Amino acid sequence: MMNMHRFPTSMAILALLLYAPLATAEARLAGIFGDHMVLQQASAVPIWGTASPGEPVAVAVAGHEAKTIADQAGKWMVNLDALPTSADPVELRVTGANAITLHDVLIGDVWLASGQSNMEFSISKAGNAADVLPHANDPQLRLCVVQRMVSFVTQDDTKAEWLLCTPDNLKKIGFDGGFSAVAYFFGKDIRQDRKVPVGLIQSAWGGTTAQSWTSLQALQANPQLNHWAEAFLQSRQLLEHLKSTNPALPPWEQPHNIWFGRDPWYAPYLDAYNKAVEQGDPLAVEAAAIAVKKQPKRPVFAGFDSTQPTIMFNSLINPIIPIAIKGIIWYQGEGNTESKDSCKEYATLFPAMIQDWRQRWGKTDAAFLQVPFIFVQLPNYDGWDWPLLREAQQQAMTVGQTGMAITIDLGEEKNIHPKDKIDVGHRLALIARHLAYAEDLVYSGPVYQAMQIDGNKIRLKFSSIGGGLTIGVSPATPGAAPSATLDGFEIGPAEYHMTPAQATIDGDTVVVWSDSVPNPKVVHYAWAGYPKPPANLYNKEGLPAAPFKAEAGK
Repeated sequence: MMNMHRFPTSMAILALLLYAPLATAEARLAGIFGDHMVLQQASAVPIWGTASPGEPVAVAVAGHEAKTIADQAGKWMVNLDALPTSADPVELRVTGANAITLHDVLIGDVWLASGQSNMEFSISKAGNAADVLPHANDPQLRLCVVQRMVSFVTQDDTKAEWLLCTPDNLKKIGFDGGFSAVAYFFGKDIRQDRKVPVGLIQSAWGGTTAQSWTSLQALQANPQLNHWAEAFLQSRQLLEHLKSTNPALPPWEQPHNIWFGRDPWYAPYLDAYNKAVEQGDPLAVEAAAIAVKKQPKRPVFAGFDSTQPTIMFNSLINPIIPIAIKGIIWYQGEGNTESKDSCKEYATLFPAMIQDWRQRWGKTDAAFLQVPFIFVQLPNYDGWDWPLLREAQQQAMTVGQTGMAITIDLGEEKNIHPKDKIDVGHRLALIARHLAYAEDLVYSGPVYQAMQIDGNKIRLKFSSIGGGLTIGVSPATPGAAPSATLDGFEIGPAEYHMTPAQATIDGDTVVVWSDSVPNPKVVHYAWAGYPKPPANLYNKEGLPAAPFKAEAGK
C-alpha cells in the first residue's frame, strides 16, 4: 500500500545482512536470470554473473555464443549478438569450471514495470479480476518479480523468479495478492498486438518517492536535487552510529530505542499497529505500516525506510542493470505530492531519474540511451496538490522517447488505489505500440497546444485529436450517458481569479467563456485533484484530454 510518510515499513529488513557478497568458487548467473525467462529479441543481450577470478566463462543461446574471463573481483559479462525471436523454448548455457543450464527460455520483448503502489497493485484486487483471472493462461507471457529489499549501498545482485502466466501464478507471484495488474494488462495487450513472447519484470514498492529510485550520483550531480543526496548520506552516517551505541542493551534494541526515542510521531503509529494486531485484522495491520512488531527480532534503522533517497535504486534497479529490455512502464508520483514544493520539484527530479536510468543502461549498449519510458499521469483523486504533480509529469514529456498515459478519468475520489487497471494498462500499451513499435495509431487523448483570445472568449487548439473532439464518458463508469455539456473548464483574468466556464466544441477547437469574465487571459482544464463535474473532453477514439492550465503570452 502507499506510504506517504517518511518512516520504515514492515517489509524493510536488514538488506546488508541478507545480501552478503556472492561466493565465487563456481560460475553463477545474476539472480535476474532464470528458467522460463524471456530474453530481448533484436538487441545486444548482456549476460553476467560471478566466477572465480580469472576463470574463463562461455555463454551460448540459440546458436549465439560469447566468451570472457572473470575479472579480479570475480565478475564477468558477455554481450550476445542480437537474438532472433523464438516462441519455441531454447536453453541458455553458461560454462566455466562448472556448467549452468536455464530451461524453457523464450526470445521476445522484455518490459520493466516500476514505480509505487499503483504499479504494485495486484491483479487479484483489480475491479474485473473475477472475469479476467480464470482466463489468464498464456505460456508466451512470462512474469518476474524482483525481490523487495532496501540498501544503503548499490547492490550488484538480487533474487527474482520467472513464472509462466497462469491464474495461479498471477496470484502467487508478487506482493499483496499477486502480480501487478497494470503490468499484466499492458503485457496482455502487447502480446495480442505483436504476437511475440513478452516478459514482464515487476520492480516496484508502494509508498516510494522518485528520489528513492534515483542514484546517489545523479542526485549529487544536480544542484537542485543535491539536498536529497545530503539527506541520504546523513542517514547512512546515522546508521553506522546507531550500530555502535548503547552496548548495554540487547543488539536489536540498541538502534531501535535510540532512533524511536528521537521520533515524536512514532508513538501514534505504534498505537495504531498494536490496535490492529489486537483486532486481528491483517489489512489494518498492513495499513498501520509500522516497522516493528511488539517484539522485533531484528533492528529496523531509520535509514531502512523505502522512501529514503536512492534506496530503491540501490536495491531494485541497479541489480538488474543492464538486462536487455524493450522499454519501461512507470506508475509513480503519489509519494511526491506532500507539498507544492515537492510537486514542482518533480519537474526536475523525474526527468533526472529517467536520464539516470538510461545512462546506466547505455553504458553496455548505446541503444538503451533512448529506451522508451512510458509513464502514468496521476488520475483523478481528492489530493490537494495533485494538479501540480500532473503538470510536472507533463513537463517530463520534453525528454525524448517518453510517453504519458492520461488517466484523469480512471480514478476514485477517496481511494488512492483505483481498481480500474485494465484501462491504465491499455493506454500504456497504445503508447508503447507507437513509441516502441512505430505503429501509426491514435495513442493519446487531446493535448493543449495554443490559445487565441477573441473578446470575452478563448479558443483552444489541441494535438492528438484523432478522429475529432467529442464529449466522452470514462470507461470506469460503463453504461453512463455522456453529459449534455462540455465540463471541466475554468476561465479568468488571472491565475488566482478563476470562474467555472461554459465550453463548446467548434470543429477541431474548443471555445471557452464566462459572462462574468469580460477580459479572460487564463484557462484551466481538469485543474483539480478530483474535478467535479468530471472533465469530459475526449477524442473520438475514447481517450481523455490531458489536464492543463494556459495563460495568454505564455
